[in-house]
Amino acid sequence: MKKKDDKVNLFKALTDKFFKEKDERAALLQHLRDAQRKGIINLDALMMIEGVFQVSEMRVRDIMVPRSHLVVV
Repeated sequence: MKKKDDKVNLFKALTDKFFKEKDERAALLQHLRDAQRKGIINLDALMMIEGVFQVSEMRVRDIMVPRSHLVVV
């Protein structure tokens, strides 16, 4: 069985393959912000893409809600 440290976030692994350094991610986000200012993409699209980058750095346990805390009908 793998140790917790050995587990790799799939999205992070994919983005790391294409964006080897955080500087490249920051540059990409800056280009996207510039595109939004120029009207090439709308604000909703920019916010969604920024959210994807934030979620990609999280672990599942940061997002999960315990079953006992769910409100269901």
